[in-house]
Amino acid sequence: MSNNISTSPNASRRSAALQPRVSQRVNNIKISFWNAAGVKKKLNELNLYLVKHDIDIMLVSETHLIDSDSIAINGYIVYLANHPSNRRRGVSLQNGRHINIVAIYCPPQLIWSGQDFNNLLLALGDTFIVGGDWNAKSQWWGNARSCIRGRTLVNSILQVNCNILATGSPTHYPFNARQTLSAIDFALFKGIRRELLAISDSFELSSDHLPLQVQLVEKPITSKAKGHLLHLNANINRFQSYLNDRILLNTEINSEDDVDDAVNIFVKNIEDAANYANPQSPRKITRARFRVNRQTLQLVEAHKQIKRYLVRNRNPLAKQLCNRLSNRIRKELIDARQKYSMQKLWRLTNEIKRQPAPNLPLLKSSSGNGSNAHNVWCKTTAEKAETFAASLEQRFHPIVTTSPSDLAEIEAQ
Repeated sequence: MSNNISTSPNASRRSAALQPRVSQRVNNIKISFWNAAGVKKKLNELNLYLVKHDIDIMLVSETHLIDSDSIAINGYIVYLANHPSNRRRGVSLQNGRHINIVAIYCPPQLIWSGQDFNNLLLALGDTFIVGGDWNAKSQWWGNARSCIRGRTLVNSILQVNCNILATGSPTHYPFNARQTLSAIDFALFKGIRRELLAISDSFELSSDHLPLQVQLVEKPITSKAKGHLLHLNANINRFQSYLNDRILLNTEINSEDDVDDAVNIFVKNIEDAANYANPQSPRKITRARFRVNRQTLQLVEAHKQIKRYLVRNRNPLAKQLCNRLSNRIRKELIDARQKYSMQKLWRLTNEIKRQPAPNLPLLKSSSGNGSNAHNVWCKTTAEKAETFAASLEQRFHPIVTTSPSDLAEIEAQ
């Protein structure tokens, strides 16, 4: 396996990419693309996202890092691709699994011709996945209208015989209310069967771009019927009591958004009640480097709900609340990481200071001197107890402070 940075023109100027590898033997791998719009203050949030979704390869663009900045995430190898002007960069994070992926960022101010797109896609080889922020609009990947770059890219896709992998929904939610929503984050692939790929988005990370997750599997992804909500050994009484405590029958509904919120809350309560009633199985997270308390996880879920409401309504109050939650989550994660670092430091210190406890045998008796000495050692627990008691009797003597007349008087009484 080779972990070389792609040298295709313009593609690696603002984002890091891994050279495609012609190999159809892959395991279940999760790849995520994200335009961070500044990643330096979002590292803890990004780390939590990687652990929660078990991401194998994370491709980040628009990091806004400079030469003096450096980032490190536990369990991942970090690759940096410098911008020629040293103003912006893209970052590729990869863990130990063997696969090569290509990241791309197309600056909106540059003019991309059909020949540029053709050269880029042809340079990637016969088997690749290239994804990121294309800054191109077309109905082919979920926009209402097409722009010039989008039409040019579509022509290049048809000429090179690539395939589009997109969610079909907006991925860019600008904070400016005058700008419209758009789907400009997607992926292109070639030489891979479509049923081996799946794509989804998430509202978790703090940016005007949604992170996209691409799942690449070895066997085809088929739509299977969902399993039962409750396990056969589920505790029905716990399920009923959980719902009775959390379902409110006096919910006020005045608009369509209230109906959607009420339905989402009701479905969420049913799922939580089922999880509460089902037999619990230990969950193993391999990359968890520090523990996050329940309050922080609740803040993350609240931030997700507020951000979903924000991208729909663009309410200034919702934006303020979303920013407050982001700052609070950032502080909680910093505190959790510092607490984990202190615990790790104490653990390492105790390991260094800990000395093996001596377990020396007791000497029962000794005769002779020098080379003619003959020692008898205790072998059983009873012998050790007797020897220890005899040693105490020889070492310690009672201190008598009572006079003989007082002793006689006490004995007479």
